[in-house]
Amino acid sequence: MSMLNVPKSVLKLLLSRQLKWIEGKINLLNTSNFITPVEFFEYYTKFIKERGNKKDVDEYYLSGWVAGYVITKNLMQTYKLKTPQDRYITAMNFLEVGGYGNYKTIEFRPGVRSHFFYLTNPLPLKFFPSKEPVCDFIRGISAGGGTWVHKKIVNSIELKCAAVNGKYCEFINFCFDDKKTIKGYNKLITNQFYKYRDILEFERNHIKKKKEKEISVS
Repeated sequence: MSMLNVPKSVLKLLLSRQLKWIEGKINLLNTSNFITPVEFFEYYTKFIKERGNKKDVDEYYLSGWVAGYVITKNLMQTYKLKTPQDRYITAMNFLEVGGYGNYKTIEFRPGVRSHFFYLTNPLPLKFFPSKEPVCDFIRGISAGGGTWVHKKIVNSIELKCAAVNGKYCEFINFCFDDKKTIKGYNKLITNQFYKYRDILEFERNHIKKKKEKEISVS
């Protein structure tokens, strides 16, 4: 069953069939969840920025990566999404319904990269006006999801942030072997990751531990 180009109202109904409240637990797509206000992420983002430790940023990013990885894997299995395009559109629609803002695709190249905008995301707008981007957790979620979309290890950089411009965020999700993006945005990658190689090592180990043979790690 594909949710490609499904209207959001219908998408919400489809998702509701996978949303259950059981004995004080919320189960969404066979995964336990909390309902958490944006203020939690606002507080934690502010806490990390004020500490000024770039290693903390990598940990925050990876927590998002794991969440996006789990969510998109479950979406793919629940709705039997076979093509990269189906997985990409479904995952992005899911994030829209989840409150991450409306998205607009700039470029989508399966197995290489995804380049897109998010509009009206409430988290970075809480930091406007800021001198620096704040979407480390959101980068992580989109990269973890992108790993299942492209079936390769994916990471994410933020080119523009609503915390700075008050309007939108712009991201590139790039596969580990996307030499064009890695070379072209090397300074940004160095700036937004404390140790990019350690990030890759964590992701490879996570995938190997889960025995996800569908995903290319090297």
